[in-house]
Amino acid sequence: MERDYPLEKVRNIGIIAHIDAGKTTTTERVLFYTGVSHKIGEVHEGETVTDWMEQERERGITITSAAVTCFWTPTYEAAADKSKKHRFNIIDTPGHIDFTVEVKRSLRVLDGAVVVFDGVAGVEPQSETNWRYADEAKVPRVCFINKLDRTGASFEHSYATILDRLSKKAVRMQIPIGLEEKHEGVVDLLRMKAYYFEGEMGNQVIEKEIPEELKKEAQGYHAELVEKIVETDDTLMTEYLEGMTPDLEVLKKTLRKAVINNDIFPVYSADRRHRPEYGREGGAARIGCGTVFSARIQSRHRPVCRPTHFLSGLFRNTFCRKLRLQSQDQEQRAHRAHLAHARQRPRGNEKSFRGRNRGGGGPQRYHHFRYYL
Repeated sequence: MERDYPLEKVRNIGIIAHIDAGKTTTTERVLFYTGVSHKIGEVHEGETVTDWMEQERERGITITSAAVTCFWTPTYEAAADKSKKHRFNIIDTPGHIDFTVEVKRSLRVLDGAVVVFDGVAGVEPQSETNWRYADEAKVPRVCFINKLDRTGASFEHSYATILDRLSKKAVRMQIPIGLEEKHEGVVDLLRMKAYYFEGEMGNQVIEKEIPEELKKEAQGYHAELVEKIVETDDTLMTEYLEGMTPDLEVLKKTLRKAVINNDIFPVYSADRRHRPEYGREGGAARIGCGTVFSARIQSRHRPVCRPTHFLSGLFRNTFCRKLRLQSQDQEQRAHRAHLAHARQRPRGNEKSFRGRNRGGGGPQRYHHFRYYL
């Protein structure tokens, strides 16, 4: 039977972060922009899709991982072209340390992850924990610096904390246009274009030229990005040192390989709005969701890209866990059978495992039930 969406057009991604970085609210914006939901729910109002438990809605936190599905056409493609549409299976994970096991088990089935950071705080303790889990599972990652419209927000500070505390492989893919209340859009450092998000709830992506005051800074970061990309390919690096600059398509293909191999972690930006229509709390990610989704499509973290040793290890671990559970179940059944047999035997004729009872006809306690396995 033919699939509606072949594996080449499927992306299984997870959203991981420290608590209150904006994971659930970002997921809610994703569902809204992709047309799955027609109203943006807020965490503090208990109206989000992925916070389905009563306890989650009462407390305003995520307790269990929740999976949702949406569909997205890249912003650089014609929206009417249905053949370009991709399927996204998204897992929204908890950020609280008490429920960190939900993150760890989710990472085992993901093709890629979006790591959300607070634009003011940068890397936080649970960010480091989740990053280590992703390292263990060898999951490709995209960094998403959120809440850049908050007072005190700094993209450069958050980016510096990623380099200092997580990985030196992180590289800017975007820089914000303005900060705090003046945040208007982002500059794509690979295409060297500016993107503004207009219309109702920022659902229209408008491409423009880079503002004059940001051109010099963007050119410097563009050169740094190109160097990071070509460093991952020896042939490309040789050509680059000889003075040849790779074109955009070659850079995209090389970046895709580098991201899948965890040689590069792209860093994107987003904001929220302190307005009723954009949400008072959490990262609304009104600016930036579309570009990150398009990046996930370009990086092509497809299920077919997962290494075979990962799948064999996953199946092996699952099989071993099944055997372990069966062994535990057998032990429990043997223990219950032994106790039932002990209650039926006459007390005066009981024997210990070391020989006859020293006290004569008194009851003898049995040793651990593992003796009978």
